[in-house]
Amino acid sequence: MSDLSAYFKRLSAAIEAGEPLWQASVVETDGSTPARVGMKLAVPLSGDTFGNLGGGEMEYLVINTIRTEQPKTVVKWNFNLDEQGLPSIQKDTFKDIDSKSESFLRRQESSETLSGNNSMSFLRKQESSDTQSVTQNKSFLRKQESSEIQSQTDIQTKMICGGKVEVLIEPLFSAHPLYIIGAGHCGRALAEFAVKADFQVTVIDNRKDLLQPDAFPSECRLVYNDYASIAEAISFNANAFIVIMTYGHLHDRQVLESCLRQPFRYLGMIGSKKKVAETFNKVKANGFSDNDLSRVHAPIGMPIGSHTPYEIAVSILAELIQIKNS
Repeated sequence: MSDLSAYFKRLSAAIEAGEPLWQASVVETDGSTPARVGMKLAVPLSGDTFGNLGGGEMEYLVINTIRTEQPKTVVKWNFNLDEQGLPSIQKDTFKDIDSKSESFLRRQESSETLSGNNSMSFLRKQESSDTQSVTQNKSFLRKQESSEIQSQTDIQTKMICGGKVEVLIEPLFSAHPLYIIGAGHCGRALAEFAVKADFQVTVIDNRKDLLQPDAFPSECRLVYNDYASIAEAISFNANAFIVIMTYGHLHDRQVLESCLRQPFRYLGMIGSKKKVAETFNKVKANGFSDNDLSRVHAPIGMPIGSHTPYEIAVSILAELIQIKNS
């Protein structure tokens, strides 16, 4: 198997697992640099990277910056690989310095023309001077805007190759992973709605018979896993949404305690106020504080008087969307 085939096979498996993953691709080089156009590096949030960008400090910086910034959209980063250069990170991939300068100049020239209508002779005399001024303005604007962009998020490198490298960073995962713990009626209803609201849905249950593909949208990932080891089935990070809706107090508590030890964006648990209070008391008896439990949305969902599985799913999804869009 070729290196390229092995790379894409591993990349496909990582994407299928639904874990946070970014691909960095060299799209342009200029001058002396170990990087070559077409080189690719896959960067998970943690663990080993695979592929390469030519090694060296630039590759190290790419990995660290991805894991720090965790970009949710495609961005382009430019590196000047010399001792004095400042390798800038330009988050807006589609900024076009020339078009912005031209737009400004067109407005400026239009204004100058309107203000000069008193004398056509004057305009003719000034035409040569204006053209020269516009050319100088265009050059100045390009230099100024380029400098402004580089100064936004500059990082320093000590590489002395002397070349320049342009790297495209692509997030290869949903920015909103949702883990539904429990494949019962409410879990299925929530999964059905959530995939339509831009969530990447994973449904986890310890009952294999409930994880039937035809019972869930095709976009859902179904995972058979014991609740006592739920951490093995969830990729915990600051973007993770987690909804606990198992079929018993013991399982709720097991999952809740595992999740409270990990990073997440949203953690909610279904249940009546009485059930939630009982579960919280048992969790606190195991060493968790009121401050820990204040991070949990329970009872879960918006208070819309929901009763049926689909009504409950609407209530929960509304709360998820509120957090997602905040």
